[in-house]
Amino acid sequence: MSGTNEPEVSRTFARTLARKEHRRRFRRVAFTAVAVAFLIGGVVSAIGLTRPAGGARTVAASTLKTSQVSAAIAAGAETQANAPAPAAPAVPAASAQPAAPAEQPAPPPAPKAAAPPAAAPKPADKPAASTTAQTFSIAIGGTGYEPSQVVAAAGRPVTLKVAKGEGCAGGFLMPSLGVDKDNSGGPVTVRLGPLAAGRYEWTCGMGMVSGTLVVR
Repeated sequence: MSGTNEPEVSRTFARTLARKEHRRRFRRVAFTAVAVAFLIGGVVSAIGLTRPAGGARTVAASTLKTSQVSAAIAAGAETQANAPAPAAPAVPAASAQPAAPAEQPAPPPAPKAAAPPAAAPKPADKPAASTTAQTFSIAIGGTGYEPSQVVAAAGRPVTLKVAKGEGCAGGFLMPSLGVDKDNSGGPVTVRLGPLAAGRYEWTCGMGMVSGTLVVR
């Protein structure tokens, strides 16, 4: 049901209830009036029986007046019952609900701080150059290289003198330093220059025998 018909329905319902209440009041008043009339009539009749016959006319007049009073009471009750019911108070229309506030747009995300550029890796510190060379002689025997390990100082040039080799020993390799020498025709000299501290391995051409240069 629409909001415009709700007040009218409420007023109609209120008037109907008021009419029913007036009718109930009328019935109570009419019943009371009849009961009072019968009561008065009985009292008057009892009084008439105890008085002489000359008072019969007075008793009849009293009974007539009692009947008229009862009729008047009943007529007043009927008039009150038929009176129009008071108008029901107007029901105010439901107040309009306030409109929901418009959704506020979400604030833009804060810009992310740019990450600082990664620091470039620092090149390995090169050992300080020195004019004092370190020379090591490496022979090739039946068990491999002799000696199989030499120790040099860091920051000073290193020179290896490798003897002649046969078969796979006719090649001298140091993969970490890019050395690849052919000593199958005679001894070879390998100049490495200053080196940083570490371990540098050498092998034959087939990698079957090996040795180590330790720089400290």
